[in-house]
Amino acid sequence: MSALVSEIVKYAESRSKIALQPDPPRILWHYTTSAGFEAIVRTGTIKLSNVRYCNDSKEFLHTIELVKIAAKRYAELHTETSAQIVISKLLEKIDSTDDSFVPMTFVFCLSEVADDLSQWRGYGGPGQGFAIGFDGSLLAASAVRKTQLFRCEYNTHRQIELLAEVVGALIMIFLEHGPKPPATEDEIIAAAALAVDHFLMCLGDFTVGLKHEAFAAEREWRLVAFNPPLKSLEFAGKQDSLSPILFANPEVKLPIVAFYAGPGQHNRASAVAGSLQLNRYEFVDVPPYVSTIPFRPMK
Repeated sequence: MSALVSEIVKYAESRSKIALQPDPPRILWHYTTSAGFEAIVRTGTIKLSNVRYCNDSKEFLHTIELVKIAAKRYAELHTETSAQIVISKLLEKIDSTDDSFVPMTFVFCLSEVADDLSQWRGYGGPGQGFAIGFDGSLLAASAVRKTQLFRCEYNTHRQIELLAEVVGALIMIFLEHGPKPPATEDEIIAAAALAVDHFLMCLGDFTVGLKHEAFAAEREWRLVAFNPPLKSLEFAGKQDSLSPILFANPEVKLPIVAFYAGPGQHNRASAVAGSLQLNRYEFVDVPPYVSTIPFRPMK
């Protein structure tokens, strides 16, 4: 690995640690379908989705657009040839890959909010949904192997400030560790392309918690795995896509501390069944709750 690439990766790792949130709420809720609840309890594992394939399908593209804004700002500030080349390569790469680029960042989504109508609609499926309550402090303490817990940021101004910082870091790293005179322009362009490729691969490290302000009411947190080994991935075929997924094995038993049976005609019976399954797999003393949101049948 070249010194240039090494510095980009090192910066990404250090910057992602700054964003860690050490004091999560006591309970964080994961909204899912009845099939999702059954699988999590039965297997004792959780499934992390690639950020490019989250339910909020435009989320990653939102980040890409903010990177463009930050890069264009720096293009006006840095007139050095090397800086202009790396900014140009960054914008060029983003424009050519923004609908297909897949960062190696995987997330398990949680919320501070219990029994939330919008999340039942968004993640509970058309039938009986569930919300599993996890102990926030145990998740933050890496109860799930090789993951870190982050709180999402919805404020667009703060998001742009963060991305301006990381784009600025890319430029400064390139100026310090990239080609120096008497390097040719072709050599500088080749190095800039390499730097941008690795910057984009690390993009999830910088932006894992950035979400559009329209989703702010969800008050989301994320359990995140960065750059897992390729051999650890599995793949899920959907009607309109194929997506990489990661099953994370906990160091200890999953810290499930409560659950909700969502709105539905049979949610009380579902709550009883949920308790039976939890006891069957030795999750003890997990209180059940039944959603107070009125059930409305799907039309």
